[in-house]
Amino acid sequence: MFILLVSWIAVGLIAAFVGSKLVKLGDDDPRIGAVVGALGAVAGGGIFHYFAKTAPNATDYWSIVIAASAGVVAMTVWFAIRKSASRA
Repeated sequence: MFILLVSWIAVGLIAAFVGSKLVKLGDDDPRIGAVVGALGAVAGGGIFHYFAKTAPNATDYWSIVIAASAGVVAMTVWFAIRKSASRA
């Protein structure tokens, strides 16, 4: 379980790094995006295992794919919220 959690966090950080390079951050701190990506990845992986009713193990590649997708979605939502808040 610990290795899978670490891999979710790593995948979330990688997704956050790639997403921060693709999205114009302006004056936002990139570390916030990394934290949001990692948290989204952990939440996505956890939700996947909750609905899949499987025990987490280190070779569960689908949960890592879902975690990466959730990290990207979390970052996209975060940047959209920050962008709309900065215009208001």
